[in-house]
Amino acid sequence: MKHFSKKICVGLSLFMFISYFGPVSNVFAEEIENNSDNFTENAEDKLFENRELNSAYADEKKIDESYETYENVDFSIWKVDDFEYEGTTLTGLSDSGRLKIRKNKNLILPNANPDGQSITKIGYMAFGAKKAKYGKGIKSVTFPNTIEIIDEDAFSFNDIKEIKIPASVRIIGKYSFYDCELSKIIFEENSILESIEKKAFKHNRLSDINIPNTLKEIGEEAFEDNPGSSGGKVILYPMDITKPVLVSSNENYIVKSGNSSEPIPNDTEWYRGSAECVRTDEGKVKRSYIVKVRISVKDGKISIVEDDGTEFIGKAYKNEKYYKGALPIFDRYRDKSIEQILNFELTNPRYGEAQNELGIDVVSGSTVSSKTIHNAIRNAIGKVPAPSVPQDDINSVRETAINEINESVEQLKSIVEELKNLVGDSKSKIQNEIGYTKDSVDNLKIELKKAENHINLCDCDKIKSDTKNEIDALKTIELINEKKKQILSEISSLKSEIEKNKIDLENAVSNLQQNFENDDLYEGEAKCPRFKYLIKLKVRVRDGKVTLVEDNGTNVKGQNLKRYNRSKSLFKLYKDKNKDQILNFELTKKSEPKNELGIDVVSGATYSSRGIHEAMRDAVGKIVEINPEIILAKEILRGYVDSIKESVLKEEGIGTDNNKVAIEAFNEHIELARNLLAKENKDITPEELDKMQKMPTFINSEGKKQKGSFAKLAKEIKADFEVLGERSYQNKDNEKFYTVVKNGEIIIKTAVRDLEQSGNRKLYLNYITETQYNSKGKSDAVSGATPKYEKQEVPLENYTLKNNNNGTYTIKIDKIPSDAVILKPIIKVELANMTSIENGDMVYIKSNDPMPEPLKEYRVNVIGGTGSGQYKKGDKVEISAIDHRFSCWDSNVKLDNKYNSSTFFIMPEYDVSIYAILNERDTKEYKDKTERTNYKNDATIINNVQNKNITSILKIGSKEMTINNNGTIKTITMDVAPYIKNDRTMLSLRYVAEALGYTVTWNKDTRTASFTDGKNICLIQIDGNEMVVNGEKFILDNKPEIVSGRIMLPIASIARALGLSEGIEAIDTNKNIMWNGEERKITISI
Repeated sequence: MKHFSKKICVGLSLFMFISYFGPVSNVFAEEIENNSDNFTENAEDKLFENRELNSAYADEKKIDESYETYENVDFSIWKVDDFEYEGTTLTGLSDSGRLKIRKNKNLILPNANPDGQSITKIGYMAFGAKKAKYGKGIKSVTFPNTIEIIDEDAFSFNDIKEIKIPASVRIIGKYSFYDCELSKIIFEENSILESIEKKAFKHNRLSDINIPNTLKEIGEEAFEDNPGSSGGKVILYPMDITKPVLVSSNENYIVKSGNSSEPIPNDTEWYRGSAECVRTDEGKVKRSYIVKVRISVKDGKISIVEDDGTEFIGKAYKNEKYYKGALPIFDRYRDKSIEQILNFELTNPRYGEAQNELGIDVVSGSTVSSKTIHNAIRNAIGKVPAPSVPQDDINSVRETAINEINESVEQLKSIVEELKNLVGDSKSKIQNEIGYTKDSVDNLKIELKKAENHINLCDCDKIKSDTKNEIDALKTIELINEKKKQILSEISSLKSEIEKNKIDLENAVSNLQQNFENDDLYEGEAKCPRFKYLIKLKVRVRDGKVTLVEDNGTNVKGQNLKRYNRSKSLFKLYKDKNKDQILNFELTKKSEPKNELGIDVVSGATYSSRGIHEAMRDAVGKIVEINPEIILAKEILRGYVDSIKESVLKEEGIGTDNNKVAIEAFNEHIELARNLLAKENKDITPEELDKMQKMPTFINSEGKKQKGSFAKLAKEIKADFEVLGERSYQNKDNEKFYTVVKNGEIIIKTAVRDLEQSGNRKLYLNYITETQYNSKGKSDAVSGATPKYEKQEVPLENYTLKNNNNGTYTIKIDKIPSDAVILKPIIKVELANMTSIENGDMVYIKSNDPMPEPLKEYRVNVIGGTGSGQYKKGDKVEISAIDHRFSCWDSNVKLDNKYNSSTFFIMPEYDVSIYAILNERDTKEYKDKTERTNYKNDATIINNVQNKNITSILKIGSKEMTINNNGTIKTITMDVAPYIKNDRTMLSLRYVAEALGYTVTWNKDTRTASFTDGKNICLIQIDGNEMVVNGEKFILDNKPEIVSGRIMLPIASIARALGLSEGIEAIDTNKNIMWNGEERKITISI
């Protein structure tokens, strides 16, 4: 009961505090990573939000006490005595008016005061929502035609959609209509308006306004944060286009002169459209709202696009933010035809999409909203009636379409003819397949098949006939143009496919020719028996086997030529035969038993066939037996040379002046290798074989990496690289000085590009252990500029690389191996197989001691279970619940299984608090019992936060916080100043935690902030609306939000959770949190 009573007291205290002093609040915040969805408002706009706060709540209380007096009031009628006055100035609502405004939000202002004097001014904050609660939600206001001045904050923070300003008004004061949901302002004719002061219409929904020509001054940010209708700017049109305009455009609005634009006519015909904007996260709807637009169409083209009352329900500032970001797209639709808009899709060039033909892209950062606006405009276009078109116009469009299509078909026909000629040439290349590898022939046949399919598809006369019939059947211009566009697109696509087919076919033919570049060539000749003409042949040989047989200038005529040409069909039969096979067999006739190779004389050309066979024997008889090592060496070297990326030698950070000599030497080595590969195998000398074997880097027959001369030359090419920082640690072996890891970071400077690209890794991080460091003596460790030690690679997940965009990179090390004393960042740029261009340097982990620092230990506090203690990051922490009624664990760290009474987690780099939640937690019996248990008493935080003798002072709108800790006074500057939102003061978790004597940690994986003072542990998951204090859950008034990388919370939520007392300086004493409305100051004392 004792614990329960404390809760009741705290609840009543907070209820009274929130009821009377709702705007007073606090927040505990912690620094986190920046979030692109963060929302913040200008602190200057907050300065006026809480004026006359105390008196406003006193007035509200007075109304509540007098409510019975007005039970018979007619709420539908506004009377003179419903208002308060100071002379001819209207200063606000009387008690009866404050009661009426609760039910009647349509305000009608009086023409005169009770003395009959005309009202000339609406006073300071007369009906502004922030003066008192009665002002919230005014939906309309009717002005008397005697008003001359509308003063500061007169109607700020209301729900007024449209206003009509009397002609008598001369001045509209600052903030007068701030954040009123205004979408339309009408100035009466003959207006004498002279001035619109700063921020008067800021944060509304304005697009276009017709302004009086008498207007002389527009204050700073008067129209800021409105959708606008031209690049996000409001357009101001003069009411009289024949007279000059006295104000000029700025960054928030555009003033159109009378000679260039006209105001929007009142009789403009609008077409309205809408579309649903849906944002999803992993398949679940995250945010949804309806975009509403209206358009005006003139001569078939859009002349105006405006917002038509898009609404954002609840706390939808993210939707509104993205939507407003997309509004500049409105202006891009002007002067575009209805047909154009219906026939294109928005594109996003940032993701590599080609720009559409209208040049209308999504607005960067508001892609989904841009596409929804596009769909809403299309929806509106669908309601535009189709204009009647004369038949002659339709026939003209039809004829034009057919002509354009026929012209495109003729171009297609020309391309097809080129393809046919290429097919014929390609087929002739493989009529005799001797000498061509099977793969290359098969590849050419595939491309030929594609080409023949394309040729069959392209019956151009049929295409013309079919498309004409389709066009003739269509009855409207829109359908004709749509069909024309479709057909032209299909023809264009077919052209592209054929052009690609041509290129692929040419490449396939080219590859056939390249297959013989490295073959050995032998010539042979023999006389044809009986006819005595000399047969000459060229025979290509690769790896001891025939690859191609060709005629080499045989001079023969008449009937002998016919017989010889017929016998040339033998050429392809010798393919893949070796020297011994050809020398050791005789041609046979069909009537004779077949020889072992199955090669017979050609019928009708017996003597020519035998002559060819003897010429083949003469050629292959000249083949010198090739050392198989030459063949193997060439194969390995050719593969290596083909893998060399010569373009790397020209890249930034590689092709430097310092590397000029080394790169020249490497290029000369490439030229030498290519010359050796081009040389015929039979001509390779033993010395050249040795060079070829020593050039590449490869895995030898023993499975070991064998480095070659290319790798040694590549080692002389150094990637641009430097470790920045003071060189303060001296190496024991070479006595040179090196830099030291600071704050877990290494900063390097390099001209090598794109180190951070994951698909093309160039940065590696190695480490050297103490044992490896000490195992080398000075003589065996130093063989160059940097000592050589055994090393291992740091796992990639243990560090991150950040591009600082100034030629430097930061290596952020999350975890250092426990026995490491030196880190060595290395840049590796792949040049060829198993060959890289490298550079690196050593960085010591500690400047005055080669031993690494021990890992820091963090506290684990298990409430209701075992496992509490000190642990290092990465340790496996096992926990177990001690009560059989265990339900689940509640923690700021990810557990292996939160529902198992015995589970574990991996220790993070911060303190951890874990609570065993029990099934009977809410029963009286359990509460009475746990009240007496040690771990429950430890969890009770009422009054534990007090008596620390710390006083902190903060002010709304100021980043300074003064802290008096037991007599020691210091002033710190916060990142984000306190501000008021939804009647709650929002403060930064980090700095308020300091004011309460707490320390804060942040878990980016679970997005959970935890803060503790050693006795109490509080957890806040920033995506929810709950706060857990020592296992007890509290519902927050407002969901946490992130501003400039800080978590912001309302102080009322923290006060409720920690049992703090609140009050007002002018009334209360000895309260933990005190509010001074006049100075807008918060004092926290504990």
